[in-house]
Amino acid sequence: MQDKAEIILDTTPLFTNDTIVFGILMIALGFIFYTESKSSGFWYKFYKIVPGLFVAYMLPALLTTIGLIAPEWTTVNENGELMEKDSINFPDSLTYYTPNKRVVYGGGGIMPDIFIPLDTALNTELNRNLIRRGAYNQFVLNYLNRNREELKIKYTSFQSFKIGFALDDQLMDEFFIFAKKKKVKIEEGEYEKSKKLIDTQLNALFARNLYSVSAYFEIINELNDSYIEALKVLKGDSFKEAKLNFE
Repeated sequence: MQDKAEIILDTTPLFTNDTIVFGILMIALGFIFYTESKSSGFWYKFYKIVPGLFVAYMLPALLTTIGLIAPEWTTVNENGELMEKDSINFPDSLTYYTPNKRVVYGGGGIMPDIFIPLDTALNTELNRNLIRRGAYNQFVLNYLNRNREELKIKYTSFQSFKIGFALDDQLMDEFFIFAKKKKVKIEEGEYEKSKKLIDTQLNALFARNLYSVSAYFEIINELNDSYIEALKVLKGDSFKEAKLNFE
């Protein structure tokens, strides 16, 4: 009797970084809350038929269905291209040159001038479960419902908030009590491993709900190694030395 071949499908979504997925969901929820507040026009009529809460609940499922995000996935032929520069191979037959004689490659990818390996060291199961259960966003909204006016008086601008606001032990204890109520399992040592990631996401959400979306990204980009390196390059001489044809 012959064994049946098992076909494994690659179900990797477009966005796999938890921080990026989190940001997408927060922006989408912000759009829902904004349009639901309209008192006339198309959105007013839409939410008279479809409750905003239902749209918010269906949003992650919709984004998963179209392949933008996923709670879990299978990646086929994972060769470590995001982790190790040496894992990236381009066939010579697909070599092309720009007008400035810079080498690029066909076949579905372009090698960056500066390779930034993907760092997943901070991303624990705890962080993933906090995102899946909606603990981050719901805790921040609940906290601000009680303390918004006090925080706005204490931090009159985003810059003062960025410099002075700190997640103290009392606030974090309150956050993890809330997370446990949301059925988030917290293993010993996981928070210490993901502390920078968890704290930064909470800070960014507080900034988003107190000030603006740009305030959210100014804080969350502290975790974005590619963004940080790009700023260094643009402020230095290496960008000009690369002789990119950007005009």
